Amino acid sequence: MLNKRTEGFSLIELLVVVAIIGVLAAVGIVGYQQYIANTKSDVTKTNAQSVERWVSSTHLSRAGGLTVDPNDCSILPSTGSTPTTLERCFDDTLTSVGGPLAKFKNPYDPAVKAKIVAYTAAAMSAGGNCSAATASTIAHADGTRTTGALNNADFGVIIISRNGVNVSIVKTNNAVDVGYCDKDGKYASIASDLPF
Repeated sequence: MLNKRTEGFSLIELLVVVAIIGVLAAVGIVGYQQYIANTKSDVTKTNAQSVERWVSSTHLSRAGGLTVDPNDCSILPSTGSTPTTLERCFDDTLTSVGGPLAKFKNPYDPAVKAKIVAYTAAAMSAGGNCSAATASTIAHADGTRTTGALNNADFGVIIISRNGVNVSIVKTNNAVDVGYCDKDGKYASIASDLPF
């Protein structure tokens, strides 16, 4: 008489496989979330470093009397006889169509109206709360502008601060700081006392 062999998996084997898959999925999700958080942080820092490099290179152009883009950053802006303010220059840099940094987005907020840059009238302290910054201008990705204070949820916002008394766009000895709001809503400095 032939013995019939039962094919298939036992319930215990199936439960072990399901448990292993569950553990792998949990580890993968946590790792993926950490990867996303690190990427957002890195993009924010890179954006701020790009702004710092732009400020430095544009200062050289302005000091040499060269035309700069956008026009609101020129020593003699073409927008009218009244010189534009520093904050308008930086806002247009990050929001104007075709501007040098127009493609910037806030990695923490993909919305069209996401805040991407804030100009403050006073220097920020490294590690300080971004919510303590009362911005004279906040530029949004869609080109609109608002004023007021940032809040603790404004991660990824680049902050350009006046660090000195000269604020005239027709001068090239303005001093500015560049930093950003990190993933904890704290101000992280990239550069201080940049001439512009």
